Formats: sequence, C-alpha cells, structure tokens
Amino acid sequence: MKVPRLRTVLLAVGIFFVLMAAGSPWIVSSFWRARSSNPVRRGIARAEELGCFRCHGDLGRAGIPIPGSDEGVPAWGGSVWMMYVKNEDDIRRFILQGHATDGQGEGHDHGADDHDSGPDAIVMPAYEEFINAGELDDLVATFKVLSGMVGPPRGTPARAGFDLS
Repeated sequence: MKVPRLRTVLLAVGIFFVLMAAGSPWIVSSFWRARSSNPVRRGIARAEELGCFRCHGDLGRAGIPIPGSDEGVPAWGGSVWMMYVKNEDDIRRFILQGHATDGQGEGHDHGADDHDSGPDAIVMPAYEEFINAGELDDLVATFKVLSGMVGPPRGTPARAGFDLS
C-alpha cells in the first residue's frame, strides 16, 4: 500500500513543478512590472495609448509641424513648456480641457487661438472623458519630468545624470 501513496505524492509534486515552470515567466514578469511601476512610467505608457507622442514627438521631444504655420506643435522639453504652463494646475487643464484657461480667463491660453482655425488646424484634444484621476496624476508627473520642469533630488546618482544631460 505504500507504493501507490508514494506514486501519488511524486505525481503531485511533479505536476506542481511543471505548473510552476510553466507559470514562472508570468510570475517573474508580473513581479518586475509591479516593482518597476511608477507614475512616470505609467504616464508614458498612457501617453502612448492616448497618442500624445504622435503630435508632441517621441517622449515629447519635438512636435510635428503645423500646416500653414511656421510653428510646430509644442515640444515638452527645451523650456518650451514655460510659454504654455505656469504651474501644475495649467498642466492639468491642458490635459483635461485642451487649453490652460479655467473658463474664467485665468491661466494661459497661449497659442490656442493661433492654430485652431482652418481645415488643417491641429488642436490639443481634451482628455477629460478618457482618463481617470490616477491617470491624470501620472500624466502630470510624466510631463513634469520629460519637460525638465522638475528633476531628481540633488545628491543622487539620478540627479548627476540629469545634470550631465
């Protein structure tokens, strides 16, 4: 009677190891995906899904040309952001409403009237209906980092690399 029990135990252990081997890539990738998740990475992924980089360029580095204009869609970096946003509230309004005014004349609306007429106009879309509060926070953090509006804390290796670039 001991032999059948031993076979059952060995079979169960064998099945367990086969299942672990089959599931381990998923387990490992899930672990590292969760471990490396942060607002900026999530914001970049969501910005890619929303198509932000189709107009603002790869990681917001260079906007596409605006037809019939000498200007292009604003890049996020190179201090261009200073002409469009003053603070985090302006960034939020741009993402949610497509412009930085709050409906009562407060904020910046630089450039909104310059390019929103004509058949070839490129207008910043409003994403208010497409994102939730957490995604908005992630997109704001992403913009702030990619634009250079904020940098890593001083005295860290990340800041040393930031200062070199």
